[in-house]
Amino acid sequence: MLAGAPGGGKSTVAANWAWRSQDPILYLAIDRPLDMMQRLVAIGLDKRMSEVAQGELDYWSTRLTGKRDELVIETGTQTVESLEHRLIALTEWLMEPPHVVFVDNLFDLRSEGNSYMSNDFYADVLPALKQLAINHDVGIVLLHHVTRSGERGKKHGQGSEPLTMTDLLHGGEREAAHVWGVYRGHGNRQLFVQVLKQGHGRADAGGSLKVALDWSPETMRTFSR
Repeated sequence: MLAGAPGGGKSTVAANWAWRSQDPILYLAIDRPLDMMQRLVAIGLDKRMSEVAQGELDYWSTRLTGKRDELVIETGTQTVESLEHRLIALTEWLMEPPHVVFVDNLFDLRSEGNSYMSNDFYADVLPALKQLAINHDVGIVLLHHVTRSGERGKKHGQGSEPLTMTDLLHGGEREAAHVWGVYRGHGNRQLFVQVLKQGHGRADAGGSLKVALDWSPETMRTFSR
């Protein structure tokens, strides 16, 4: 689970991870797919976002993904069932399942008869995703918007304040083996990735354990410190 406020840096972290990984990746760009393709092209070409025209996205995305056959971008409406169909098809093509699936984001998955505003949505989608990961031996990185104001008047919904586990109600924090929070810092030139929960290793549900990444908002590239 990769959680944070809208604009807090979740998709930026995920896009850099997906582009730089050498593993087979399936990225479901459900939320603002054109924006995600623009991020990936900017990262791949090391260009400013402003220099990547939307009219050129098809051209550059084809050129870039042609060099990265193991990176597959899917857009459009998705359900857990359609995700499983794509996993099976991709496994047949690659001769192995993708190592990581990014779902960007939880709110945009479809569940019959349920809205993300209802508890039934999470009770339906989250256990199904966990079982899908187990059945196909694949890691699923689920991006999740956190917009509530939080405890003690915190304003993490603006994307510039740390999160705690209690801010992630119904965010998959129970089902996930790892829960990370993401927020901006230092004049929007850094992204902080918090380790709120970790199945094997150190974690802090209070949000004090974090890793700082330098970040160029113009090119969307992140750099380890």
